[in-house]
Amino acid sequence: MRPSPRTFGHYDHNYQTISERQKEIIWLLSTGKEHQDIAEMLGICLMTVTRHLQRAKNATGCPTTTALIAHCLRRGIIL
Repeated sequence: MRPSPRTFGHYDHNYQTISERQKEIIWLLSTGKEHQDIAEMLGICLMTVTRHLQRAKNATGCPTTTALIAHCLRRGIIL
């Protein structure tokens, strides 16, 4: 049985719609930071962090935050 394309992080959405703030939050998550820590570091509320992530997932078509991080790493959106 062949794995689905999503297994490998192939999404057909335009990653350029991810804002710089969203990229920053995704990168911080990829380094192991928790949502609350990110909110405190950036001086924003926890709900704003959650909204940024949801919008980035919607823009890329990634179903989960883990898939979003993997997608961004593979495409060089975050390093």
